[in-house]
Amino acid sequence: MDEIRHEAYLLWLQEGCPEGREVEHWLAAKEIVRHRLTHPKPNGDVEMELRPTDRLVEQL
Repeated sequence: MDEIRHEAYLLWLQEGCPEGREVEHWLAAKEIVRHRLTHPKPNGDVEMELRPTDRLVEQL
């Protein structure tokens, strides 16, 4: 659940912090996490896509 929350937060940031779209961001984040868990990379690692907003959050 923390991973979904983190993804939803990143989507919110990426879209400019709009109000009233919490459910949309949560559902999209849930799909991102589901895809990541069901599509492992060939070497066995889980697919991790680094987006520009991820870099910003890492700097905080």
